[in-house]
Amino acid sequence: MSPKPKSKRVRLASLGLKPKAPPGRNFERLAAALESVLSPGAKIQWNYKVGGRQFDVAVISKFGSKTYITAIECKDYKSNISVEKVDAFVTKTRDAGIDRAIILTTKGFQSGARVVAVRHGIELIVLNKIIDEASISEGVAGRVEPVLVISNFRLSITAGEDFDFSESEGKEEFIRNSACLQRPDSIGIESADRPEDLIDAWWRLLKKDSDQGEAEIVLPTGTTFNLYPEYTDPISVGMVKFDWSVQLAPFDGKPKLERRLIAALNTRYDLVTVNGETIASVPVNKTPLGFDGTLEQGNFYHLPAWDNYYYCNSVGDATAHWLMLESYQHGQLIQSEWQLPLKYAGHYIKVTDAYTIDRLGKLLSNFQTVMHIDLRRKINKGMHHFTWCCMPEHSIGSRLVHLDS
Repeated sequence: MSPKPKSKRVRLASLGLKPKAPPGRNFERLAAALESVLSPGAKIQWNYKVGGRQFDVAVISKFGSKTYITAIECKDYKSNISVEKVDAFVTKTRDAGIDRAIILTTKGFQSGARVVAVRHGIELIVLNKIIDEASISEGVAGRVEPVLVISNFRLSITAGEDFDFSESEGKEEFIRNSACLQRPDSIGIESADRPEDLIDAWWRLLKKDSDQGEAEIVLPTGTTFNLYPEYTDPISVGMVKFDWSVQLAPFDGKPKLERRLIAALNTRYDLVTVNGETIASVPVNKTPLGFDGTLEQGNFYHLPAWDNYYYCNSVGDATAHWLMLESYQHGQLIQSEWQLPLKYAGHYIKVTDAYTIDRLGKLLSNFQTVMHIDLRRKINKGMHHFTWCCMPEHSIGSRLVHLDS
């Protein structure tokens, strides 16, 4: 029997030609954000040029009349950094007259690279992302029950082409619960199913002789996919695909914060020397990835720690009127509004690519309509419209609007 051909994996974003960030750019931003925490008062610059040389990140400090420059080379590699890379950085820092030189990587360094670095005073640092699993377990603790876990969910659009939904954390579960699969039946009358309904029916019919596997559900010819308001044009689909497993999960019947959000509150970045010494630790939710930007009315923003998207409605002296447009929690799209203290503005990154701006614009229009209807209902009942003030790391408890697409 010949092996099953692999499908080409593409994101739904490709329908809108969403541009990808240049390789390593996100890692450079992270390195700069960490330095903004570890070097308060210093000037942090990306793509810094001095003496005809370019450096990924520069930390510029002043001591009296002396300007002190630390240059950081960022290597987000899948393998250890070679001696040639360190040699090249030695030459570059000497040419530019750099005072302190650091190579930062997520992997490690070859033994020869370490020898060269010691000889020339180059600091070698490994960045580790550490998740405190014990704290996460406490945050979702309860009695343990077996549950069906669905992952790697995608739709087969055309032969050999699968679309996944990994644009935002938690979006995959939302698609399963809220998207509409419109299908014609044998007499021409259309009916609709959620992907979750199909999975439930599949599970009831499955011969449960294993605790994990891959599944494919073939859809009737002519089935289309709709997800309002992001994608208003129907997309033809032929199959639902996913991986499944039965796992033990804590449950006590009480509402809990989404596990990935609990994880963000219990994850940190450790900076470790090649000798294994941890020289600094910064919590993920305390890392201001938007440290170099400002909030501006009418722009969209991203909070990477939680992978949420927002809209800045207005900016005052101390706060901004803030709309959370996209946060996927427990299979639902959560939207809210509040007054954001400007001292937390550094946690948010301005959205600049056209695809995401267009997508968020549709969510904004839909949310504003819901807000208007909600306000009218409150006025009719003699109630006052209100907002909730909260910080990025505590942005739960705000007035929530649950939208079913």
